[in-house]
Amino acid sequence: FEAGYIAGARAVAPDIKVLATYLSRPPDLDGFVDVKGAEEAARAMYRGGADVIFAAAGQSGLGVFEAAADLSGPKRGHLWAIGVDTDQYQTVQWLPGVVEPSRWQHHILTSVTKSTAQTIKGVLTDIAHGRLRSGQRRVGLATGAVDLAYSGGHLAGIRDDLEVLRERIIRGTIIVPSNP
Repeated sequence: FEAGYIAGARAVAPDIKVLATYLSRPPDLDGFVDVKGAEEAARAMYRGGADVIFAAAGQSGLGVFEAAADLSGPKRGHLWAIGVDTDQYQTVQWLPGVVEPSRWQHHILTSVTKSTAQTIKGVLTDIAHGRLRSGQRRVGLATGAVDLAYSGGHLAGIRDDLEVLRERIIRGTIIVPSNP
């Protein structure tokens, strides 16, 4: 996620400063459930000049949404967060304990979604037809394993441009790096 985000940001603004913060490092995966730690890290990043934070942090991303909502205003401007895994603009309304989902939705620019459905269907189809082979399967935009959410309409003005870039990635004319 980090490599793709940085490459995309620099493709639009080559001189952009990208900040990266990790709440934990493997094998410690506690950072994915550290909502308070994510909120503190996001507050520091927003105060450090970030306008958008890609919260590729599982449940911890909720802390990023809270920081964006809390710190936005006339002095700092509108702050954005990008969710991950599901269309978080949609899913925040179903989270236990969330009283005012629209408060966060107003700051969720988009989400990078992941779906294993097509991959699993492909494996099951291969099994059913006796074609399953060992080895790696490459998944991505072309297979529907990852995508971009448009809920909320925040990207409506650039959706056509994003779809062109999406198709160029699928065709291989844009290569998304996997290492930052």
